[in-house]
Amino acid sequence: MESVIIMEDLRLQAFRMWDKSNPVDFEHARLLMITLGRLHALSFAMKDQQPEEFAPCREFSDPLTKMLALDPKATFKKTMAGMCRRAIDTLDKNDTFRREKLEQIQDRCVEEIEAACDVEAAEPYAVIGHGDCWSNNMMFQYQEDDKTPKTIKLIDWQLSRYGSPVLDLVYFIFNCTDEELRSHSYQRLLSIYYNSLSEHLRNLGGNVERQFPRSAFRDQLKQFGRYGLLMSMMVLPIICTPNDELPDTDEAMEGFMNEMNNGNSDIELVYGTTEKAAIRYKKRMSANIRDAIRFGYI
Repeated sequence: MESVIIMEDLRLQAFRMWDKSNPVDFEHARLLMITLGRLHALSFAMKDQQPEEFAPCREFSDPLTKMLALDPKATFKKTMAGMCRRAIDTLDKNDTFRREKLEQIQDRCVEEIEAACDVEAAEPYAVIGHGDCWSNNMMFQYQEDDKTPKTIKLIDWQLSRYGSPVLDLVYFIFNCTDEELRSHSYQRLLSIYYNSLSEHLRNLGGNVERQFPRSAFRDQLKQFGRYGLLMSMMVLPIICTPNDELPDTDEAMEGFMNEMNNGNSDIELVYGTTEKAAIRYKKRMSANIRDAIRFGYI
């Protein structure tokens, strides 16, 4: 039997993407937090009320850890150490406290990512998440002022996985917001997410205090929060590179994979290397490190 996928062109409804090279503002971040709360509530409701139907979802493992398992030469481990080193170098050379914090995990970044994706460690609170929650994978519809978002659509679900609900949150926050927004709205955004989760779970017949109490939410943030910083070491160079300076993605990825397969860990990262991109990267990555430490994630 043949199958077809019918896709909708959201642009016909005036949906558009946010410019990935710019950090999102509060209203865009708020709308995403509400949406993630609704998404994650579905898993909590099904786990509690339809456990047999939900059981296959527990096998929805993380694509990234699958890729790491196929890297027998541990090339990616060395590449991640290089990305971490590049992140450390965005800090002032006299900032020994933060530099030493990052240097402690430089050679075990891959193990830290694997630990963050550990489903057993996330239970009983694991959910089906989006898995790749950054600006290019969401589209917004706007109010009449053409600035305030009113609707959001999440797209590109190929990296969806079963894991801690906080992975989607910190992935987005460390890749798509800046230090200024986090300084005055980080806790507010977390509360918006949790209140949305609570409301939608209640509407589905659940109880958030029983199924995902706020204390468990805080614990999961402490346990898995560094995932956002680690992933930003890979994603921010792409985000900070203007579209007109991006290399051909297919060619760059093909070259990257060939070097990985050949066991070459000294891979030159072609993203974030132009002057404009490097300035953006340094500003945002150094801020990410400061905030990850301030939040107690590192």
